[in-house]
Amino acid sequence: MLVGHSLGGAIALAVALDHPHTVSRLALIAPLTHVQAEVPTAFRALLLRSATVRRFVAHTFATPIGLATSSTALKRVFAPEAVPHDFRTRGGALLSLRPGAFYNASADLVAIEDASDLAQMEQRYALLTIPANVLFGRQDTVLDWRRHGDALCHRSPRATLKVVDGGHMLPVTAPSTTYDWLRSAIGGTVRESSACESDSWKSSPMFVSVN
Repeated sequence: MLVGHSLGGAIALAVALDHPHTVSRLALIAPLTHVQAEVPTAFRALLLRSATVRRFVAHTFATPIGLATSSTALKRVFAPEAVPHDFRTRGGALLSLRPGAFYNASADLVAIEDASDLAQMEQRYALLTIPANVLFGRQDTVLDWRRHGDALCHRSPRATLKVVDGGHMLPVTAPSTTYDWLRSAIGGTVRESSACESDSWKSSPMFVSVN
């Protein structure tokens, strides 16, 4: 089984599509699955398209500015749930402010903005040959469960979706729920929700379908 959270979900899907023989099933937690027109507010500071500018900022302003603004950024990522008081230290959030970590995160975000790969993946979801179990927080403000979970469910008959109360950081804010769901996914006993019965995702202004 391959497990992916957020952007890791898109990477896991790419592996399953391109190398299906290497993976038995997917467990995707709040995954990015479809082209999104806007960068989530929490990550806009990372959107530095020039590699030169990115490198300069990473080695000059990124750490001090990050230290000053990280609390606000974390609140946006965790919203509407509270950020654990020790997440910056025990959770490793401060490590993301190192120059190398900032540079790589920015490069990843710019790569996502070039949505051609993701758009091509969207057209191939119907070809998934392995089960893809998806867990989403109903109140996720980073990636909407309808646009990324429900939409995947509509495109792939191998996908199931479970929606629970919570935000984007379920592995941290709802560890027991996430653990139980993962155990069910490993055992192939995940019970899907009724989320795939609605076609509301098709009219979402944030959802871009490329034919």
